[in-house]
Amino acid sequence: MATETDDAFFRLGEAFLNPTRARADEVDRLARRSTWDEEAWEVMVTRGVIPEDWIGSPARRFATTPWPQGNWQAGIFERHLARSSTMPPSFAFARAIAADVPGVLRAEEGARAWHARQAALAPLPPFAGVVWRALPPLGKGWRLQSDDLALRLRDAALVQVMRRRVDPSYELTSIDRALESDAMQPIQVRYNGAISRVMDGVRSRCDSQVYRFASVTALRSLIERVGPTVMFDEAQREDAVLEPDWRWPMISRATRFAALLNPTSPCLDVYAAGYACQGLYDAEGGAWVVLVTPLLHASIFPRPA
Repeated sequence: MATETDDAFFRLGEAFLNPTRARADEVDRLARRSTWDEEAWEVMVTRGVIPEDWIGSPARRFATTPWPQGNWQAGIFERHLARSSTMPPSFAFARAIAADVPGVLRAEEGARAWHARQAALAPLPPFAGVVWRALPPLGKGWRLQSDDLALRLRDAALVQVMRRRVDPSYELTSIDRALESDAMQPIQVRYNGAISRVMDGVRSRCDSQVYRFASVTALRSLIERVGPTVMFDEAQREDAVLEPDWRWPMISRATRFAALLNPTSPCLDVYAAGYACQGLYDAEGGAWVVLVTPLLHASIFPRPA
């Protein structure tokens, strides 16, 4: 029988790039009455579709030009931030946002929490806001920036658990090799099982459409954050200790994992809302989280009842 955790990872897979968008039809009706411009965005406020404080909000930006594939350097991000707008640049983009206000707010809250938990480990400027980027249907895909801090924490957690279970002098050489140890088999089962359940959830919606419309790199970004989240939880369960290291300068003394908040789990809240978390960037004196919304019609990926 599936455990509660198994079910949670399965639901995470079901939600992958699959926002609820309960008000999509209402937004469509509004769009047919006007061309897309600032006034049309404001009409959505008067009709009660989006909150009033969304108009002109400096903490919510929308990408106005296609962004290149590959990892973004700071200077490239700053240029795109400068070109961004406080309203979506097209109706398709606006529809993706306005049709699912609760989901968008949940994703943005996850972005804030992600920044706060990362800032507890490494120095970051204050949270400035989110930049939304669109993932067009039938695109060739986009590449997500790896969450290096999360992966380093995953490996640090694995080292500490290995030292407690197998060998106090153990140093990480390969996560796959480390998990082959008999003493680590229960953790390997949980680690691989979580990822397997996520994939089960993704496949449950229809293999052909999911893999046609969803970027493989987008799916990899989800998997790369599930792994560190599970490993961090295991280190807490093992009562492991995070030693001071240049990789997390805010930790000045040995600290139990149990005393820390899992820094990657807020990202999973973003994915659970049907969106994706691309990266955290420093620009204009603040930290920005880039979130991604698919421009897919609700009929393509209907939400399970």
